[in-house]
Formats: sequence, C-alpha cells, structure tokens
Amino acid sequence: MRQVLIPVLAGVTVAASLQAPAAAHHADPPLNPVTALTAATFADPPQNDMPWARWNFPPATATIAGLEADLQDAYDHNIGGVEIGQGGVPTTEQLTAIYQKADKLGIKVSLKAANGLPGATYSATDDLARRTLAVSPQVVDGGATLSGTVPGSATGTIVAVLAYRCAAATCPAAGPIAVDRSSVRDLTGTLTGTNTDGYQDGSTAGMLTWTAPAGNQWTVLTFRAVPFGAQPETLTRAGTKQVTDAYDAYFAGGLGTLVRRNGGDFFVDSHASDPWGAPEELWSSTMRSDFRKRAGYDLVPGLAALVSPTMAGAGLGGVPAGAISYEFSDGSADRIRSDFNRVRSDLYTENRIVPFQGWAHTYNMKLRLQQEDGPVTSIGDQLQTSSVLDRSEYESLTGSDQTDLYRPMASATHLTGNSWYSTECCAVLNGSYLETYQDAVVRMNHEFAGGVNRIVYHIRPYVDTPATTWPGLGFSATSKVSFSNAWNRTEPYWVDAAAMNDYFARNHQVLTQGDAKVDVAVYLRNYSSPAAFSTTDPNNRHWQDLSLQRAGYSWDYLDENLFELPNATVSHGRLAADGPAYKALIFDQFLYPTTNTARGTLTVEAATDILRYARSGLPVVFVGTPTGTGQMPASSDATLSKLLGQIFARRNVVRVASEAAVPSALAELGIHPATEPAAPATLQSVRRADRGTDFYYLYNQGVDAWPGSTASYGKNPSNLYEEPAACATTTVANPCMATGGALDTTVTLEGDGAPYVLDAFTGEITPIAQYTRKGGTVTIRVRLARDASTIIALSTDSHRFGASGPHVVSTTADSAIRDGRDLVVRASEAGTYTTTLDNGRRVVTRIPSVPASVDLTGADWSLTAKDWQPANPYGTTGEAGTATVKKQVGVALHGLKAWPDIPELASASGIGYYTTTVTLPASWSRADGATLDLGRVTDTFTLTVNGHAVAVDQIGASADLGPYLHAGANTIAVRVATTLNNRLAALDAAVRNRGVIQNYGLVGPVVLSPYRQEVVATTH
Repeated sequence: MRQVLIPVLAGVTVAASLQAPAAAHHADPPLNPVTALTAATFADPPQNDMPWARWNFPPATATIAGLEADLQDAYDHNIGGVEIGQGGVPTTEQLTAIYQKADKLGIKVSLKAANGLPGATYSATDDLARRTLAVSPQVVDGGATLSGTVPGSATGTIVAVLAYRCAAATCPAAGPIAVDRSSVRDLTGTLTGTNTDGYQDGSTAGMLTWTAPAGNQWTVLTFRAVPFGAQPETLTRAGTKQVTDAYDAYFAGGLGTLVRRNGGDFFVDSHASDPWGAPEELWSSTMRSDFRKRAGYDLVPGLAALVSPTMAGAGLGGVPAGAISYEFSDGSADRIRSDFNRVRSDLYTENRIVPFQGWAHTYNMKLRLQQEDGPVTSIGDQLQTSSVLDRSEYESLTGSDQTDLYRPMASATHLTGNSWYSTECCAVLNGSYLETYQDAVVRMNHEFAGGVNRIVYHIRPYVDTPATTWPGLGFSATSKVSFSNAWNRTEPYWVDAAAMNDYFARNHQVLTQGDAKVDVAVYLRNYSSPAAFSTTDPNNRHWQDLSLQRAGYSWDYLDENLFELPNATVSHGRLAADGPAYKALIFDQFLYPTTNTARGTLTVEAATDILRYARSGLPVVFVGTPTGTGQMPASSDATLSKLLGQIFARRNVVRVASEAAVPSALAELGIHPATEPAAPATLQSVRRADRGTDFYYLYNQGVDAWPGSTASYGKNPSNLYEEPAACATTTVANPCMATGGALDTTVTLEGDGAPYVLDAFTGEITPIAQYTRKGGTVTIRVRLARDASTIIALSTDSHRFGASGPHVVSTTADSAIRDGRDLVVRASEAGTYTTTLDNGRRVVTRIPSVPASVDLTGADWSLTAKDWQPANPYGTTGEAGTATVKKQVGVALHGLKAWPDIPELASASGIGYYTTTVTLPASWSRADGATLDLGRVTDTFTLTVNGHAVAVDQIGASADLGPYLHAGANTIAVRVATTLNNRLAALDAAVRNRGVIQNYGLVGPVVLSPYRQEVVATTH
C-alpha cells in the first residue's frame, strides 16, 4: 500500500522515519517559529527574522580564531544563520568551535549534506549506490542478424537489451526516432557470456545473437545502470538508511549534542548530484518492481521513452547533447515519461525526504532543500516535495528572478501553513565584486512577490587563505570574475549591511504572519522548471500572458498531491477556506515549460477532484482543453472525457480560449483580486492575514523576465538590476538592465480596519491619512519607484499599531499625512484646496506661496572619499595580500559626476562623503517642508540633514526632510558605499577584460522639492 504523507497545517510533517538512536532531550521548539509582529518587533527585528548566509571557508587553512571572528562579524551585521560545507568538510575541532560560538551569539548553523557519506568514502559500485541509465543503440536491417558483444560501459550493469522496429523503413541517424512500441522484443534473457560483476550480481557483459524480422530496420538498445555520483541511492529507504547510519556515527562523540542544542538544519543543494537536491536519476535497485507496483505496468518494455532530452539527467550518464532520442509511433512516450516522473517523485519524497527528515528531527535539526535544477531535464514534483519539506528553498540563479517560477514551492507552503520559504540569493554569473546591494534588494523584491520570505546569501566567504590575493577569498580562490558575491567586510558596502539586513528581516517578518491569502489556484502538473538561461521557451514563466498579473490577481499552483491534503476542501465558495481561501480554480492547457512531459494534461484523479470542487460551488475556469490524461493506458482518456463533460455542464464552470481572457472570465464570475489597481499595472502583491490584520506586500516590478543566455554576457544570469546608465561597458553588452517606470495609482484592498504603511527600510509604522472604504475594501493611493516595494496593513485592532483617528476621504491637495495628532494636507504650489473628511466635513485650505524646487545636481559639493586599495602589491597572497588601505581623497565638485569622470577617483572604489548647502528663505516656518530626491546613487547610501540622520529608501532614493530643515543655510550630507569592481578593474586583467566600469557615487539628479502643509483636523 502506498504510504500516505500528511503535512500538518502548522508546518510539521507527520510521517514514518527510519530507526534512530534513542535520545533523551527537551521538547523541540516549533518547527519554524514566527515572530509576533508588533511595532517593537518591526522596528527592531529579532534574530529569528534575520537573513542567513552560505559561509564558505577552506577547512585546511581556516583557523579557529578566524572562524570565530567571522561569526562575530556576521552577528554584528545581523546575519541570523550560517550554512557551512560548500568550501569543504570542516574538521570536528572546527565544527565544535563553530557551534559553541554560534550558540553564544544565537546564530543557527546549517550543515550541507555530504555528497556521499559524512566522514567516510562511498563506492559507486555499492549495491545501493545511486545510478541512472546509459543507452547504447545498434541498427539492424530487417532480416539481418546481429551478433557480438553488447555495447556500452564495461562496468555498467546490463538492465535490458530491447529491440524496436523503426516506424520508417530506415531508422533515422538522429533523434527523435519513432519506433513501434508494440514491436518490442526483450532480448535480455538470450544473452550469453554473462557475469555477476554488476549491481546486485547483475551482469556487466554479454553476447547477443539475434535475427531481426523482415521489413523495416530495427534498433537494438542496450540499457546499462551506471553510477550517478558516488552516494547512496535516493529512491529507496535502504539507500537513505546508509546515509543516516553514517551520520549517526559521525555525530557520535559529542558532535551530535552540539548539533541538537543549536537546532539548525541540514541543507541539500539544487544540483542533482551535489548532493541530491533533485531526483534526475533513471534507475534504482528496485525501480522495476516499484514502477510496476505504482504505475500498474512494466516499465522495461517502454525504456526507449526515457531516451529523451527531457529525461537526460543533467548529463550524468544520460543522453549526451545532440544524441539520439526516441518516440513511440502511437504517441505513448510522453505518457510513459510522465508516469515515470510521478513514480520517481513519489519514491524520492517517500524514501529520501520523509525518512531523512524524520531522522534529522531526532537531532533537533530540520531539512532545507532546493528541489530544482537549471537544465530542462525532468525532476520531481516541486508541489509534492514542498508539501512535506521542513524548509523549501529556491535560488535566484535558476529562478532567474522570474516571480512566477517561485510560485509552486510557495503554493505548497501556503496550503500547509509552513512559514519557511528561503532563497539562495543572489549569484550573478561573472558578477563577483560587480553586484550591488541595490541589485540584491530588487532580486529579493521579485522573490518576495513570488512567495519567498527569507534570503540566504550566496556567498559569505572566509577572507584569508594562503593562496588568496586582495581583497580576499570569493566564490573562487583565484578568479575575481566568478559567481557573486562576497557578502562580508571586504566590500565597502558592508558598512550598510546591518541596515540592509534589517530591511530583509522586516519583510520576512511580515511575510510569515498568519496565513497566506491567494485569489485563485491554477492546476499545474509539472516535472520541469528550467532556468531562463536553459530554456528554449520565450522565458521561464509557467503562465505566459501578463494580463492576469497586471489586473492584480495573485495565484498559486496546485496538483493532485495538494488536492489530497485534508484542508483542500470547498466551503462557503472557497477552496481551503481556513488557509489561502482560493476564490476559483483554473486549468490552463498552455502552461509552460514545453519540456514538461505532462504539459496540457489532466489526470483522472485531478479531474475527479475538480468535479467535486465545482459541485461544492467553487468557480472553475478552463483555458483550452486537456490534451488527455498524460498517463498510461491511453484508454484513460475516455474516462477523462466523461468527467470533463460533467464538469463543463456546470453553470459555475467557464471555458475560454486563452490566458488573456481569464481576467474577464473571473470578473464575470464576480471574482475580483484582493489587490485591485485602478487600471492594469505592474504591481504585484502578497497578502497575509493574521488576527484581525491583513498585510499586503506590494511591489512595482520593472523588468518582468530578462532573456537568458550563458553565452551572452549581460543577459540572465549575468544581468544586474541597475539602470543602464549605472554601468559603462567596453567590450561586452551592458549587464545593467533595470527598466520600467514609477507607479502612481489607487489600489483597492480586501479587508476591514484602518490602513497603515510599514516601512521596511526604517522600521516605522504610520497610519495612512487618506483612504476610502466600500463593502469590505479599503482604497488607498500607491506611489512606488521602479522596482520598489511597500507594505500596507489593514487592521481592526486599534492597539496593534496605535489608533488611526480621523482620515481624509479626498483632497485636491497633493497629499494628506498624519503629523503627530494633526491631520494635514500638503501642496507644492500656492492655491486653494478642498478636503473631505470621513465624517463628511469639507475643509478649504488656502496656501499663499511655496518656494520653488531647487536642483542641487549642479551645485557645489564637497566630496571626501576613502579609496580602498591593497595595502601590499596586488598579487601578494595570504593575510598580507588581503590587507586593505583606505586612502583619503578630497575633491571639490562644481556639479555632481560619477566617480569614473572625476580624475582623482577614476579607478577608485570605497566610501564617499558628500556635503552641500542649500539656503531656504527667511519666511520658512514649521508649516514648510521638502522632499529630497537623490536620483541615481551607486551603491548603498545614508542621508544626514543638519546633523540629523534621515532614513531613506534605497530603491526610490527619496526622503521627507520636513522636520529637519530651517530658514537659512542647511547642510545636506550623503554617504555612499560602492562595490570593488572599479579598483579591481585597474588591478586585475580578468576584471578589466570583463569590460564593465560602474558609475559610482551620487550622480542625481538631486532635487529638493518644498511643500507647505496645513492642518485640516486634530485628534483629541
């Protein structure tokens, strides 16, 4: 009987686990604790919400003192967890010191799961070793005899020798090759000269003599099981037990106690064999019997279907690029592939994820895993895996910053109530020392909009190694142009890391509150999620048309596995009413990628669920028509057809021809988005509902999906989310490609209560002064710069964020705000303005004059820069080689310029301090104020006005200076921190040849825009 996996809605998975050593310890804390959001916790987020970082260090040369100093620096800059193991396997002494220091600091430690076995070697020839299939074809003329040794690897275990008649008279030399599935001859039992040298005493050798029937040519395929990395197999529990037994031995002697006390997690990377993040192997020790039991037929006669680029297994023993592939002339190959993908996903989930995770819990550890990979090859079902995982994780490199690709994992966590969804961010190909912090913010805004809630930095390297040159170890010990980035003290912008990590932590805190609320669910049965730089599709979105997104709708993806969850029922017209509360279900025939073997199909199991939902009153929209069940036997299509007839006959089921027609269809069904802009917009949203408060994360997306190409620099994954003018290029395409526009619109939000804005950069929570209510909705004005985000809360709890008081319904002034107990309107021009309050009272305000805007771009500025350079000749290695000297340079600027245009700073990287003075008229009073727009600034920056620190949005680069200005001379100071790219370009040939110089500094335009405000109401 198939094991039933029951993801508990609080995020804890109940499932059988392997036998683990008995351990007496205190009750485990919650699986993934959530911080209760208050004004205090939002202002000063606890470590629970802080980012994590992949911490790479070379165990052979890292010192205990150096590791402890690195941990202290991480803590000081608001890093809440470190993931170790990619740089090598630490010694027991190092791990002991790390755990002890981490515990003192409250930092969680993540151990990267070993590629093979921890503390031991593993033989790829073990009977439980992970394996895949390699195929060797031979063509035989009809009526001819094939005689000789079967081809293939001399050490590969023969699984099957199969003969198929080609559909054409002559078998094509290259794929896809159509063969007749019904013609298959299993010749395995006719082999002579076999041995017992292979897996489970299988044969690695054999002689074949066979005469093909007359007629068309035949192809004879020899399938061999070959190693898929040197590690235990993932598809059997016996293989998993080898792993957990080895860890039990590894943790003996005190290490296990440290691990249990810290309560961190195991991390499994995305790569299929590093160690086992995605199931891409095509065989196991029990695959034939497992497949027969689960799919109901023998896989071996159909093995030719697995010889396909979509099943290639990342090239490890799979089909080489450009090699042959096979299709069955009856069209059944994709059905077999989809059946195989589902069985393999079941086996991977039930035999590796669940038992390993259950075992990890005995050490108070969780399992964090990236169930994705970059190539187009088939993997497991992300929805299934994420529904049982402790901690799902994606990565920006393969997600390619495409919001839609992050949705499947988020969907599973939404439905199960799991609060953890992290991302490995923000690796940029060839982007070392080039990526900016602003770029990381934009990438995370993309991912937050897709349901991710925690950043795990790629990477935080240890600085000093004997072979390292300035500025220190990066992703590579020698190359300065490999994957970004060095998120540590070697980068000038690290001076702002604590504040930036507070920004990420506040977003995390909001995005884990209560339950996710999502507008609609979309059926997605998918086994392929390629990165943008791998796919041949237009992009790597699942849902291609942007109309649904721009109309404001949010959506999740669901499949058969999630339909079977206990809360996936319909009540009061909502699916999973106590969770995401989907208002409708959509089937879309045209979902991408095209490499998905199940694309456009609908299983009988899922159709039965959809019919049940429709009968319970859930609106359903069909885009196109299912192409079949995508399963064997083909006769199951007839059953599906009958079910579809019943579904289509229902009045709450609507059929449309394209994705573009879906928003209108939903509107006709009376279904509106929870976040509804006044007109189609680039706004994306995430909604969380918690104890009388609805939290809305709103993001104004710039570039939707940048074209991918690993062959062309500047495209994904070597792009940067900086505007093109921020980079000057010589020999390459410009990697700076942030495009799009600012957003200024009204947005209607579902929910009751008063609206507040939560500023993730400052930590401030402020009541919104102007809004309207209607029928359980609140309408507010949203103004966002390109790629900027904001957080809005609608709360019925007056004690949570403070009383809101009276509010403005409408005004002809520029805006309305709260200034302490006063409700005021602001205007940037003289005039008479009318304001209507929520009690119906109309207030007329006369503003006699407002000073003109002041463009400070061409003003005189004093710039003092600290130019970071190697303290010793570039190329010096070791600790002396990584030492930095910060040479001070003073420049008087008559108008702002980028650093490369300032001779004294042409090759400089570091930190610059700008000051200027602006004189305001003697008539300036408390009723006057101004906003300051800084324009383009690269990279991180701070703002001080008359000695007062002013928090400023790092993306919008604007701030309200009202409380800090006065009549007469006012001093404005801006501190800017950069990357190290420009200095390295002057020192390192590889960086110079990369051909990118960044236009650092405060460039502008810098504009001070005065306003005058007048009180229209006061809270007593």
